[in-house]
Amino acid sequence: MSATFAMNNAGIFYSPYGWWFDGSTYVETNSSGSYYSTVFTGTSYAQTFDLSPNAPQAAGNYPYVSWSIDHAPWQGVQLTSSTTSVTLGTGLASGSHAIKFWVTATVADDRWLTPVSVVRLTQITLDTGGTLTLPSTLSTLGDGGIQPGNMLVYGASVDEGDQNLGATSGIPSNQDSSQSYAVALAWAFGCELGLIAYGGQGWIQAGIGNVPAFANSWSYYYNGVSRLVGGLLSPPPNYIIISEGQLDSGLTSGEVASTLQAIAAAAPNAKIFVLCWDIASVPNTNILQQGVIASGLPNAYFINTGTYFVVPPNFGTTQQADYVDEGGHWRINGHAIYGPIVAQQMGAALATPAVINRVTNQYFYNDVEP
Repeated sequence: MSATFAMNNAGIFYSPYGWWFDGSTYVETNSSGSYYSTVFTGTSYAQTFDLSPNAPQAAGNYPYVSWSIDHAPWQGVQLTSSTTSVTLGTGLASGSHAIKFWVTATVADDRWLTPVSVVRLTQITLDTGGTLTLPSTLSTLGDGGIQPGNMLVYGASVDEGDQNLGATSGIPSNQDSSQSYAVALAWAFGCELGLIAYGGQGWIQAGIGNVPAFANSWSYYYNGVSRLVGGLLSPPPNYIIISEGQLDSGLTSGEVASTLQAIAAAAPNAKIFVLCWDIASVPNTNILQQGVIASGLPNAYFINTGTYFVVPPNFGTTQQADYVDEGGHWRINGHAIYGPIVAQQMGAALATPAVINRVTNQYFYNDVEP
């Protein structure tokens, strides 16, 4: 015998901004980096899926998911057309256990119109008499419970972890969004993470998989399904990070400013940070900075994190490959370095409100900020 639970059960905590609920029937996401956590009782745990939306996908493009129970080493699996349920834990000691479940990769098949590239969850199965309860909310920063704040990170392929495990872009087995810099960045600010990142997207550049440009998609889960509740992002984000612009051509500061103003109206108390890598081949650095200034928003900041991830000048080919692949996507090592850099510069901006503009790459090579 067993006990089953709908995915809208009050004992499940979902990462903010990325999950859409169809009542008690299912919950789904098209965003790599969406996760949930819960505390369950019993000796086993199984997750049931509905993969009917994924039927048009090639077998190699089906999503990857991963999980950890009681902080044990992470396990993962690529879903298949025949997947209906995956046993995430069995033979556990009786009593309470904490689990975190992560959507580590959804690829760039249709992520917007139908969508096709999604992970749809329908129920959880436990031992008879098993229960689900929310993890405790932390009063201080750290792992092991629900962080007290919320951070929303918008971005493109780098931000969702594309190629952080392997050399070929758009392959689920080469991507692990749980290793994105955004995870550590959110934790550094005591926040749960909502990671909304689509490969190929820019402020005015449409993404791969039928995803519209950021200016037209930030407020939607996917086509026609709003992310807003009563015109607001819910729960209210403490921080919004916008890592877009590297792929834009013809972007204007006015387009940046108007988009920022619309986002601020949906999150009036959030600190908004526009990030730029200052890539020499993409001349949007000044446009993004001017857009932040033109928005007139007191809680909007521009941060230029420099050029070092694209062309590390002091690294040989072998050393560079440990951090950046040939397409400019970061390896896990690169994500591990970038997160603290952004956190440091966000902290500096909040302590002394100003435009933060880093055009050197010294921080990448030195332990101490110059």
